[in-house]
Amino acid sequence: MYAGIDIHKSFCQAILMTEDGRVVKEEKVETSQEGLRKFFQGVTNVKIAIESTCIWEPVYECLSELGHDVRLAHPLKTKAIGYAKIKTDKIDAKTLVDLLRADLLPESYVPDKPIRNLRNLCRERKNIVGERTKWKNRISAELGRRGIKKKVRDLYTKEGKRWLFSLGIPKIERILSIIDVLDDKINEIDKVLKKIYEKNDEIKILTSIPGVGVYSACLIYAEIGDIRRFPHSEKLCSYAGLVPSTHQSGVYTKHGRITKEGSRYLRWILTECVQIHVAKYDTKLTRFYRRLVSRIGKQKAIIATARKLTKIIYCILTSKEEFRG
Repeated sequence: MYAGIDIHKSFCQAILMTEDGRVVKEEKVETSQEGLRKFFQGVTNVKIAIESTCIWEPVYECLSELGHDVRLAHPLKTKAIGYAKIKTDKIDAKTLVDLLRADLLPESYVPDKPIRNLRNLCRERKNIVGERTKWKNRISAELGRRGIKKKVRDLYTKEGKRWLFSLGIPKIERILSIIDVLDDKINEIDKVLKKIYEKNDEIKILTSIPGVGVYSACLIYAEIGDIRRFPHSEKLCSYAGLVPSTHQSGVYTKHGRITKEGSRYLRWILTECVQIHVAKYDTKLTRFYRRLVSRIGKQKAIIATARKLTKIIYCILTSKEEFRG
């Protein structure tokens, strides 16, 4: 038996088919354990294709617990749905199940639950840091609006905060209290990540790379998942979106900008780590960057070095040997 599910927040459009394409059941069900269990009641070992949305995880876990073989459709590669001229929930669900029956469904990798939890935790930290940066920028804007020049180099050290409070500006004081709350939440996450790092040898190996700290290593590990799913380092570079786009027609081939497909979080942290690495450490990777920067510019050199770092990461995770600069 095969099934396709088009997922929405409040409901799912589900269809159940036999191997030869006969529709057994087709319903709109509530997006809940009770609704999904009711739809699949009486059937076992169903191969199910679900759409990748922001709420796919609870649906995936519920169906997996029921003993079904659940496949997550790749959102960018399921072109048959995205390019359909007539697009309804029923058609989407049917297209998913038809692709699954024909063994043509492009799938997204689904890591095990501990890695998914780590991935969500690392992404949460990034989002909180982003929010903190916005609030810090508002303080800078308020100082600029009032024509106040900074008298300390770093506004967020103890000395810097004392100076900000001494200004007696209520708006800045309120923002500082918000920043303190965000700092506490970041510290809470860091403590959890530290414990995970201490128990995970692969994350420890990643921190042997200069410029890769505990958080960076946790995020890289979580975004990559099982390194064995990549047959070679170029596949990992492609997953990070660090390979050039290619347009080919006949004998004509043109390479353009990087694809930026795959994990944007992995691509972001790799470029962050590269910038720290080349600024502080003298290694083969840094020398590679320096050779490029004068020829192609800083931004392109950073991307090229991030790709080289990705290959290094692939090597150290597969060989389980520490970085040698």
